[in-house]
Amino acid sequence: MINDLRTELQISNKEVTNLQAAKTAMLADTKKESGVKDEMINHLKTQIQIRNKGIKDLLAAKRDILADNNKQLADKDKMIDNLRTKLVISNNEVDNLKAAKKDELAKIKVESEKKDEIISDLRTELQNSKKEVDGLQAAKRNMLADNNKKLAENDKMIN
Repeated sequence: MINDLRTELQISNKEVTNLQAAKTAMLADTKKESGVKDEMINHLKTQIQIRNKGIKDLLAAKRDILADNNKQLADKDKMIDNLRTKLVISNNEVDNLKAAKKDELAKIKVESEKKDEIISDLRTELQNSKKEVDGLQAAKRNMLADNNKKLAENDKMIN
């Protein structure tokens, strides 16, 4: 029985040794896995830091672009305001030119009416002159006829 107990103790000690060896191996594997996991964690942390830096850079670039866009919008707003001002001035000039044109057309119309009156008066005067010339020509013909008659009478008397 003592031998049996010794044998059993030896078997038990071997099992304990085997279990301790297995435990040591498992601890080694766990440490290895833990080291791999630590490396993965560090790698992921590095990747996250790189991505965070990239995001920060992108946000900074976005802010710069937005600032530039806002400046461009402000410049365009100023240009639009300037163009609106020029348009108002131009419209005023057009209105002034239209008014001046209207005044000028009114003056031309008045002058045209005056010239029409003058032309009418001159036509009337021309017709009167033609009548007068016709009358004078008729009188001249009559006088010539009378003169010719008198000459003919004088020629008869002389002959």
